Amino acid sequence: MKYSQNRPKISYEKKHVQAWLDSLKIALLEQDAITAYELTQNLPFIFITETVPTTESTQNEAIESANIQATSNQKNHIQDDNLIEYLQMAQELITQSIALLESKKNETLLQLDRIRQAKKFLL
Repeated sequence: MKYSQNRPKISYEKKHVQAWLDSLKIALLEQDAITAYELTQNLPFIFITETVPTTESTQNEAIESANIQATSNQKNHIQDDNLIEYLQMAQELITQSIALLESKKNETLLQLDRIRQAKKFLL
């Protein structure tokens, strides 16, 4: 049996995602780089990869399963729209977090440089 296709799926809980987004927004407003970093390392989404077998019999089973899921997918269309919106918000907040972390890094490097200069002056 050969395995060739990987179908990534994303699972999430609306309340958990909303709480994560709110926490990250607060961390960014407060310029809290540590909390922002921790939140970006613990995403509220679960990424699942399914491996789909490619033999003829399992392909037929997959087609039947897909037909059954087509009905439920119509119901999940709203959920998919929400997922896209959540992912876009997460992307924007993560981008802002990266900018905050880079800013804090530059501040730290500047402080280290000042300390080195002061050390050279005193010695």
